[in-house]
Amino acid sequence: MDYKYIEQLLERYWEAATTAEEERILRAFFAQDILPAHLARYKELFAYQSEAAGEALGAEFDERVLARIGEPAAQPQPLVPRRRSSSHRLPARNSRAAFV
Repeated sequence: MDYKYIEQLLERYWEAATTAEEERILRAFFAQDILPAHLARYKELFAYQSEAAGEALGAEFDERVLARIGEPAAQPQPLVPRRRSSSHRLPARNSRAAFV
């Protein structure tokens, strides 16, 4: 059997250019028990996507997010610039003075 169409869909899938219908075709194809060896490595990816598609966030998730949005934001600590002394430049001045 020629799997050229599936291979083309896979190329489009990796380029993020597939439609929802084309992705459904890929999931249906990889749901089969018998696959050609060169395509079998993608079976787990599409099987996972099929399983994860049925999962949904519960109402408690929305409540927690909305509660966090309403909380006042923590005030960040102000940044205080570190004072640098001129002593970090002294070795370079001393070496020039010693050279002259």
